[in-house]
Amino acid sequence: MNISLPDSLEAFVDEQVSQLGHGTSSEYVCALISRDQDRLHLRKLLVAGRRPH
Repeated sequence: MNISLPDSLEAFVDEQVSQLGHGTSSEYVCALISRDQDRLHLRKLLVAGRRPH
């Protein structure tokens, strides 16, 4: 998969890779996607917990 970013976002990603210790921009993007998956899963659990059984 290839992703095209505007120069400003590419610079931001490069900065985050450096600051957060990721080896590559792909590792950074994978970490973001993983966190988003975790957030969505947690949201589903919270919503399910609010429903009466």
